[in-house]
Amino acid sequence: MVYIVKRAVKPLMGICTLVLGAVIVRVIYLHQFSASPLFNVPIGPDVEEYDNWAREILAWGLIPGKPHIHAPLYPLGLAAWYGLLGFRMFWVRLFQSLLVLGGFGILSWTVARIVAPGRNLVKWLFPALAAFYPLLWFYSSELICETLLLPLICLTVALLYRSEDRLAANDYRKSAVLIGAGGFCAGLMAITHPLSLMFIAAETVFLAVAACRRFFARKTRSGLLLPLEFVLPAVLVIAPVCIHNSRLAGRFVLIQENGGFNFYLGHNPAATGTCYLRPGPAWNGLHRWAEAAAARQGIGKDEFLAGKVFEFIRSNPGRELGLLVKKAFYVWNFRELASGADVAPLVYFTGMVRSGKYLFILLGSLSLSGLVLVLRRRKTAWQYRHFLLLLASGWMAQILTVTSGRYRLAMYPALFVLAAFSVEYFVRHVKNRRRTLEYSLIFLFGFLVVTLPVPPADIPAEQAEAASLLGEAWFRQGNYRQAAAGLQASLKYHPADARAFNLLGIIAEKSSPARAAEYYRRAVKSAPDEAEGYLNLAIQYSTRNELAPAAEYFAAALRRGPDNPEVLYNYGCFLLKKGQTAAAAEYLEKCLRKAPWNDKALNTLGVIRIQNGQPAVAVDYLRRAHRLAPDKTGMMLNLAVALYQNGQKAEAITRLKKIIALAPSFKPARLLLNRWGGNREENPGVQNHR
Repeated sequence: MVYIVKRAVKPLMGICTLVLGAVIVRVIYLHQFSASPLFNVPIGPDVEEYDNWAREILAWGLIPGKPHIHAPLYPLGLAAWYGLLGFRMFWVRLFQSLLVLGGFGILSWTVARIVAPGRNLVKWLFPALAAFYPLLWFYSSELICETLLLPLICLTVALLYRSEDRLAANDYRKSAVLIGAGGFCAGLMAITHPLSLMFIAAETVFLAVAACRRFFARKTRSGLLLPLEFVLPAVLVIAPVCIHNSRLAGRFVLIQENGGFNFYLGHNPAATGTCYLRPGPAWNGLHRWAEAAAARQGIGKDEFLAGKVFEFIRSNPGRELGLLVKKAFYVWNFRELASGADVAPLVYFTGMVRSGKYLFILLGSLSLSGLVLVLRRRKTAWQYRHFLLLLASGWMAQILTVTSGRYRLAMYPALFVLAAFSVEYFVRHVKNRRRTLEYSLIFLFGFLVVTLPVPPADIPAEQAEAASLLGEAWFRQGNYRQAAAGLQASLKYHPADARAFNLLGIIAEKSSPARAAEYYRRAVKSAPDEAEGYLNLAIQYSTRNELAPAAEYFAAALRRGPDNPEVLYNYGCFLLKKGQTAAAAEYLEKCLRKAPWNDKALNTLGVIRIQNGQPAVAVDYLRRAHRLAPDKTGMMLNLAVALYQNGQKAEAITRLKKIIALAPSFKPARLLLNRWGGNREENPGVQNHR
């Protein structure tokens, strides 16, 4: 009896130790990461867009008013995290990290019971790699769709194995339920990241071939419907997104806009195999060129760019082949190639992740050697079949688009299990000289593939981009000294960075308006077709009540950025200052159509509706603003006023008490509470508290 208890308790203690260690290192990592201004301020390619979309969902609901350039499921999830945890980024990031860890935990059970039974080293190494691989700490806490994609991949693969296991045991009903659940999760993968469609296609073909082979070998129809039972739930998940996007766009859009752009980045005369073009003037210029050319031809931008890709392939088959070969190797390169707000200085910001900077040399070498060893025997290839399909589809997806460390994340479950198999194989055969020599040669092959190719990398440019992002984050947090230092560092590499000049101008406003104006003019000179420099000059003149030159600069900004939300918002405020309330409201509404997450526009419209005697409409706007900025006491005060005027006195008083709890020295809230608490019915009046 004691022996049985020991056998049961020992693995449980191992699991608990592994989980506890994984949670502790993630908490420590997040503590280190909290020193970065980017910890609380999501800025940069993709992360800012996901954050804005999540805020839009919080303010307005689930259905977007236009097709987005990203798939919809992660923003929905992020909105749910915000709704559940507030905008406390430590808890949001920790939740995401634990979600990824939980996905690997589910898959670990499948690996131990079905994929590698009897291979204890694989059983423990797979979850250990998921728990303690440093780069996974960084990626799983970032506001990127892969933080939801990874657990969905793990769940899908686990369900596929479980379904086939039940089929082998002749439990057809349970097998059908499990494969349907796997298809459903695969559909969720696709609306998290569309490149998952390649995995869905690979699995569907595999299941169809396996069903046919089973039928001809055993003359049994069991499992013939397995591929349909898998793919139909996936299609049912994807179809509503496709129909909605296509209806909004007036043409066929599968899951997201901008797919043609990523395809073009990987196949054009300037392509290098990586995300060589970074957000900035050249990035924006390429988008403007594609949009203008597509409009002239009467087609969508994605269709136009796809046409350019095929034109390039037809006219440059040799160069295209070279690109494909390069990308096939770059997928395995030990460098974490950037694809969003993940340039190297940001990835390795913390000491914990920096300590694992070169660990992919080991992981990649082990994974490639494990791949070769698994494929050598039919039995092991069958055991690891779904991991091999995941690896192949992730590999092919990057060959067809562009390579990056972030896009490689979808391959991590396969990389971890193959690396674990490689280690287990070596330990098992370490005393066999022939097999040890054979293993060494295979490992050396993997090592050379991982280390020898040299993807193009502009390290000074990455450092400048990181300095710019950190500077803007410090700026948004009000730390202007560090913001200025970061922006000036960025300008050393990009001396014509209009964004940096504009932010430096705003920083200089209080101490030296003349210097601020000089920065704005340098921004205009650097980017004469962009609106921001003109906008900041307009705001500066408006602040000094020089309305005529302000109006001229606003007109210039509107010509260059008629859909720019900041231009629309600030021009609306300018019209409000001039007493043109109706026109101001019109521009603020335009701002919200372009940036539904703009809490300032919602708040200002709420104030306008209060002043116009429309408290019910004001309450609606101000509730939305409060959801997006729950700690802004000025906005909460406006909401309290609107509630009071709308006859909701009890809730208005509750709001005032909350304001006082957050900011005891906020006198307007105390004044109104004294009035309303004393049943005095004076109209308190409002100001546009921002």
